[in-house]
Amino acid sequence: MERNKTMLIIGAGAHYPYLYPLSEDISKKIALLYSEILELKKNPEINKLAEGEILQLYYPKNPKKEMIEILEICRLMPLAGVYNMAPSRLFSTLDIPRENYYMYVHINFLNYLEKFLEKFLKSRSRSIDDYLILSKEGGGEYELGKLLIAYFLFQSETRPLGYERDWIELYIDRFIVGEDNIEHIRAGNIHKIYTFNYDLNFERNIFNAIQMRMNFSGDEAAKIVKLLKIRHIYGGFQTGIINSFDYFRPNEEKEDIIIKATQNISLIRSNNWIWKDRENFQADFKTSENIFFLGFGFDPINSKNIFKDIRSETNKNCISTNLLSRTHANRTVDFYRQFGLSINFFEAVSYTHLRAHETDSYLVCRLLLE
Repeated sequence: MERNKTMLIIGAGAHYPYLYPLSEDISKKIALLYSEILELKKNPEINKLAEGEILQLYYPKNPKKEMIEILEICRLMPLAGVYNMAPSRLFSTLDIPRENYYMYVHINFLNYLEKFLEKFLKSRSRSIDDYLILSKEGGGEYELGKLLIAYFLFQSETRPLGYERDWIELYIDRFIVGEDNIEHIRAGNIHKIYTFNYDLNFERNIFNAIQMRMNFSGDEAAKIVKLLKIRHIYGGFQTGIINSFDYFRPNEEKEDIIIKATQNISLIRSNNWIWKDRENFQADFKTSENIFFLGFGFDPINSKNIFKDIRSETNKNCISTNLLSRTHANRTVDFYRQFGLSINFFEAVSYTHLRAHETDSYLVCRLLLE
């Protein structure tokens, strides 16, 4: 099969086996942050603070994780353009003199964060992404929402590689490593890959495999990854990785990586939203014979905006690995028929059931129709 006749559309579910959070996981983290802020505000000292003052908190060893996260996010807010105030070292989240923590937070940042989290939770949105899209919040709230996405993904993004084998490793075995595969890639005979994920889990694993298994230098491996032309529909952890891949040997501070990711995230904001890769996507879609949705949740907002104005003129073989209920799957099939797509879903009652009855190698073979 010609690789350039095959299109992969990757969603968050595809990275879940690699310990990346789904949208509902991030929503749960946000709920915990909000609860911790409410608990924090029971401190009578906070109510005495005027706007613009700094709150100093004294904690013993090992403060709660959510408390650290709140203070780190408050530290990042002015850097991300959330709040119009120049950052100062006084806003540093932690000062550790020997055995105890002294924590500082600007009361304006804490109040702003609390209000945003409260509005998000009351909206009952499926995800922070959907909330930002549907509410059309602008300015600081839009930037704060993106900051929260980048902050929580960073924890997975910088985790060392080396988990149990899953679809990415099998994809690498079949289509990346080996002299023949490298020649295919250099000749431009590649799969058309589009991802809705902000993270670089796919690229990190490929980069690492090329370096370790083919003895390529970092720059050589980076060039191969660049030739794969993996397109991130909404941006994310992108800046500074293509030429030298310093990202994978992080020299940047944690806050720099998170801020750059925040700046690179670009969500759908309206029906007139312009996606710079739309023309490429439409052209790739029309020329593909096989389209595979891998861990893609078929969110209607994504579907309407990405597939808008696209109609399939020929029959395409479409397969999804997402484990939808039969009712949801039927609704999704009906929805995509308007785009000329007929999607076949793998039938399984749960992820565990799928893994027990279909090995990863069989799954990837079916995925790419090899």
